[in-house]
Amino acid sequence: MTSVIEKGTNLEVNEAFSKLQDRFNKYGKLESDILDPELREKTAKLIEYEIHESALALVRARAGADAAHEAAATSQKKTWTQAEIRDLRIAGKMTDSIMEEIREAVSEGRVV
Repeated sequence: MTSVIEKGTNLEVNEAFSKLQDRFNKYGKLESDILDPELREKTAKLIEYEIHESALALVRARAGADAAHEAAATSQKKTWTQAEIRDLRIAGKMTDSIMEEIREAVSEGRVV
Protein backbone atom coordinates (compact mmCIF):
# COMPACT_ATOMS: atom_id res chain seq x y z
CA MET A 1 0.00 0.00 0.00
CA THR A 2 1.41 3.37 -1.02
CA SER A 3 1.04 6.17 1.51
CA VAL A 4 0.14 9.75 0.67
CA ILE A 5 3.68 10.80 1.59
CA GLU A 6 5.16 8.20 -0.77
CA LYS A 7 2.87 9.36 -3.58
CA GLY A 8 3.90 12.98 -2.94
CA THR A 9 7.60 12.18 -2.98
CA ASN A 10 7.21 10.10 -6.14
CA LEU A 11 5.47 13.06 -7.77
CA GLU A 12 8.34 15.28 -6.65
CA VAL A 13 10.84 12.87 -8.22
CA ASN A 14 8.88 12.82 -11.48
CA GLU A 15 8.72 16.63 -11.59
CA ALA A 16 12.45 16.96 -10.89
CA PHE A 17 13.24 14.43 -13.61
CA SER A 18 10.99 16.22 -16.12
CA LYS A 19 12.66 19.54 -15.35
CA LEU A 20 16.12 18.01 -15.80
CA GLN A 21 15.07 16.39 -19.07
CA ASP A 22 13.68 19.73 -20.29
CA ARG A 23 16.97 21.48 -19.53
CA PHE A 24 18.92 18.83 -21.46
CA ASN A 25 16.56 19.28 -24.41
CA LYS A 26 17.06 23.06 -24.33
CA TYR A 27 20.81 22.59 -24.18
CA GLY A 28 20.68 20.28 -27.19
CA LYS A 29 18.80 22.86 -29.27
CA LEU A 30 21.15 25.80 -28.61
CA GLU A 31 23.02 25.45 -31.90
CA SER A 32 19.88 25.74 -33.97
CA ASP A 33 17.92 28.17 -31.75
CA ILE A 34 20.55 30.84 -31.06
CA LEU A 35 22.70 32.04 -33.94
CA ASP A 36 24.75 34.67 -32.07
CA PRO A 37 27.82 32.82 -30.64
CA GLU A 38 28.23 35.16 -27.66
CA LEU A 39 24.58 34.89 -26.66
CA ARG A 40 24.69 31.12 -27.24
CA GLU A 41 27.69 30.80 -24.90
CA LYS A 42 25.99 32.83 -22.15
CA THR A 43 22.79 30.84 -22.55
CA ALA A 44 24.75 27.57 -22.47
CA LYS A 45 26.36 28.54 -19.17
CA LEU A 46 22.98 29.42 -17.71
CA ILE A 47 21.44 26.13 -18.87
CA GLU A 48 24.46 24.18 -17.57
CA TYR A 49 23.87 25.79 -14.17
CA GLU A 50 20.16 24.90 -14.38
CA ILE A 51 21.06 21.31 -15.31
CA HIS A 52 23.33 21.11 -12.28
CA GLU A 53 20.61 22.50 -9.98
CA SER A 54 17.97 20.22 -11.51
CA ALA A 55 20.21 17.19 -11.02
CA LEU A 56 20.69 18.13 -7.35
CA ALA A 57 16.93 18.56 -6.95
CA LEU A 58 16.39 15.13 -8.49
CA VAL A 59 18.89 13.54 -6.10
CA ARG A 60 17.24 15.23 -3.12
CA ALA A 61 13.77 14.19 -4.27
CA ARG A 62 14.93 10.60 -4.80
CA ALA A 63 16.49 10.54 -1.33
CA GLY A 64 13.23 11.85 0.13
CA ALA A 65 11.24 9.21 -1.73
CA ASP A 66 13.56 6.48 -0.47
CA ALA A 67 13.23 7.75 3.10
CA ALA A 68 9.43 7.90 2.83
CA HIS A 69 9.31 4.37 1.45
CA GLU A 70 11.55 3.09 4.26
CA ALA A 71 9.43 4.87 6.87
CA ALA A 72 6.26 3.38 5.43
CA ALA A 73 7.78 -0.11 5.40
CA THR A 74 8.98 0.24 8.99
CA SER A 75 5.64 1.48 10.29
CA GLN A 76 3.85 -1.54 8.81
CA LYS A 77 5.85 -4.06 10.84
CA LYS A 78 3.98 -5.93 13.54
CA THR A 79 4.11 -4.85 17.15
CA TRP A 80 4.25 -7.94 19.33
CA THR A 81 2.80 -8.32 22.81
CA GLN A 82 4.29 -10.49 25.53
CA ALA A 83 1.03 -12.47 25.62
CA GLU A 84 1.23 -13.28 21.88
CA ILE A 85 4.80 -14.51 22.26
CA ARG A 86 3.89 -16.63 25.29
CA ASP A 87 0.85 -18.13 23.49
CA LEU A 88 3.02 -19.08 20.50
CA ARG A 89 5.51 -20.82 22.78
CA ILE A 90 2.82 -22.68 24.70
CA ALA A 91 1.08 -23.78 21.48
CA GLY A 92 4.40 -24.97 20.03
CA LYS A 93 4.07 -22.67 17.02
CA MET A 94 7.34 -20.82 17.58
CA THR A 95 9.18 -21.38 14.29
CA ASP A 96 12.64 -20.14 13.42
CA SER A 97 11.23 -17.42 11.18
CA ILE A 98 8.83 -16.19 13.89
CA MET A 99 11.65 -16.24 16.44
CA GLU A 100 13.82 -14.17 14.08
CA GLU A 101 10.99 -11.70 13.56
CA ILE A 102 10.50 -11.40 17.33
CA ARG A 103 14.26 -10.83 17.83
CA GLU A 104 14.12 -8.05 15.24
CA ALA A 105 11.02 -6.58 16.91
CA VAL A 106 12.77 -6.60 20.30
CA SER A 107 15.80 -4.79 18.85
CA GLU A 108 13.51 -2.19 17.23
CA GLY A 109 11.37 -1.75 20.34
CA ARG A 110 8.20 -3.25 18.86
CA VAL A 111 7.47 -5.62 21.75
CA VAL A 112 5.11 -4.37 24.45
